[in-house]
Amino acid sequence: LYADTGRQEYFNEYRQAIAVPLADRAARLALEQAEPDTNAARLGFLGGNNHPDDVDGLIWLFRNFRGVSYLDTAIRHWRDADEMILAIEGLGDEMNRRLEKGPATLAEISLWKAKIHQLDRRIGPLAKAFSDSLGEGSRFIKMALTAANLATAALLILLVVWRTRKLMIQRQAFQSALNAERERAQITLASIGQAVISTDAEGRLDYMNAGAERLLACSLAAARGRPIASLFRLVDKDSGVEETDLIARLLAGEPRRSNVRPQLLERPDSSVVPVALNGAPLIVSGQILGCVLALHEMTREQDYIERLSWQASHDALTGLVNCRDFENRLAGAISEAPERSRRHALMYLDLDQFKLVNDTCGHAAGDQLLRQISVLLANELPPGDILARLGGDEFGVLLFDCDADCAAATAERLRATVQDLHFSWDGRPFNISVSIGMVEVANVGMTLEEVLRAADVACYMAKEKGRNRIHFHSEGDTALRERFGEMA
Repeated sequence: LYADTGRQEYFNEYRQAIAVPLADRAARLALEQAEPDTNAARLGFLGGNNHPDDVDGLIWLFRNFRGVSYLDTAIRHWRDADEMILAIEGLGDEMNRRLEKGPATLAEISLWKAKIHQLDRRIGPLAKAFSDSLGEGSRFIKMALTAANLATAALLILLVVWRTRKLMIQRQAFQSALNAERERAQITLASIGQAVISTDAEGRLDYMNAGAERLLACSLAAARGRPIASLFRLVDKDSGVEETDLIARLLAGEPRRSNVRPQLLERPDSSVVPVALNGAPLIVSGQILGCVLALHEMTREQDYIERLSWQASHDALTGLVNCRDFENRLAGAISEAPERSRRHALMYLDLDQFKLVNDTCGHAAGDQLLRQISVLLANELPPGDILARLGGDEFGVLLFDCDADCAAATAERLRATVQDLHFSWDGRPFNISVSIGMVEVANVGMTLEEVLRAADVACYMAKEKGRNRIHFHSEGDTALRERFGEMA
């Protein structure tokens, strides 16, 4: 919860929880000194939530029986757990320092989760070994004290029984504490918003949290023990190539894998979801016990990227292709036309009465006129041809595989469509027309700038000759050549 939200109250709860094993550790260190500090040990055991009545007994047991093999083994496991406790404490402090600076990245959150999961894996065997050794130690002490008390008196036998009972209670308390720590770690994983999946050493699913159940549309009970490949496929979004050996590489010890570029997660029902992936092997004491995958669903991010991409190439008012994207497509048409012997046509369209509408009725009327004309022009073009708004009241049309006759017919159809538009604003009608300049895109020697300028000059000539007409760029047109030279 703290990694996902960064909320301070979760960090405070964590600090309260970690204080218990740290206090018990401080008590043990106080008793392991050359001159045991019983006062410090007493404070430590009290800080570890041990009952005050049991503290003196714990100190006595530790000081007098720590050399017994089984109890010594249990204490050694206790010492081994220090590294995990300190690692958990260090990780918590690291997360706190990082989150105080601002929200963490997905990669940082995934790394923290992997560390938490790895620490949970490592502390589990130590907890079991500690519990087993403590049980063996308690039984050994019981037998030793019983044998000694048989030689002294029945009263001592009763004392041994009482002491053994106390030790068993202590053991249950330690076991409960360790189980609680493990349960807290599992609850933490379950509350993470991302999908977290872990496997065993054979690549079969061992655990997944609620986020993974939602992502895979499958419950943990139904998925546990199944190969990962039977639950989902990962496909590269661009190439469509399936990534089949991810789990095998992680189980072979490949270092941590991170891929923020969206991949497609395909479920058994063929539905797909874009995801970002983080994966790492689970290594305990040098042995690979499995691997963990963190999958972040990228549906919203992908939609946002697609919207940004659309906005970068389209005009916000009309929804048509914008000038920059239109010029890119025109450049492609110019470069391929000679190579493939294709003939294209470019048109510049300039509305004749747009300024009058804007000046008399305002920009709202002008915007509405542009939207209506955009729809009308688009409906008159064949599929595959491009209509763009170049700015203001200017439009561009790129006709593919269209000779001069075809282009002229299309231009006339567009001109007539605009002329037939009955536009009115607040009851005031306007006669709208359009002037069109055309140029054929087939000349090997013409650059993008020259083609654009030729179409612009042809459109200017159409306006100069009376508007509401079409002017075709021709190499033999003297007036057009003079105007072209002036504009150049």
